[in-house]
Amino acid sequence: MTDKGITLVPGLDTDSEDDAPVSGGTFTADQVSTIVQERLNRYKRKAAGESERSKADLAALTEQLEKATARLAKYDEQSKVVLEGKRKGLPESVTKLLDKLEPDEQLAWIEENGASIVAPEKPVSSGPEAPKPNTAQPGMTMTGNVSETGLHYGI
Repeated sequence: MTDKGITLVPGLDTDSEDDAPVSGGTFTADQVSTIVQERLNRYKRKAAGESERSKADLAALTEQLEKATARLAKYDEQSKVVLEGKRKGLPESVTKLLDKLEPDEQLAWIEENGASIVAPEKPVSSGPEAPKPNTAQPGMTMTGNVSETGLHYGI
């Protein structure tokens, strides 16, 4: 096996700013292997450094994400308490519809429309039932189903 020389063109293999142009000339295969190996090692070191920076960046971002997630959980709990307070007194039909929305959407809807919603009034009892006029016997009133005359005569 003969060792043929390799001729390089000056300035042709400048891949990065770290690489100095190789001056023209003839190199043996061993010299080319050495040059290639040195460059390969340099690229590996550079990539390893970038990898370490990427790992550090990833760790920092993970920590920020964990803190933000904890804050979000805290705010979520607080918003649920506020929402429960705002939903009190709303008609059941409205709360059933609100259940289909996300909590933040519910709060926004209540803020926008809450003042216009009035809970249905419950019938107010005014005490015992007032006597009704007896249409069968004029001048007589009935309390419930018993006429006053029937009560008077013990009927």
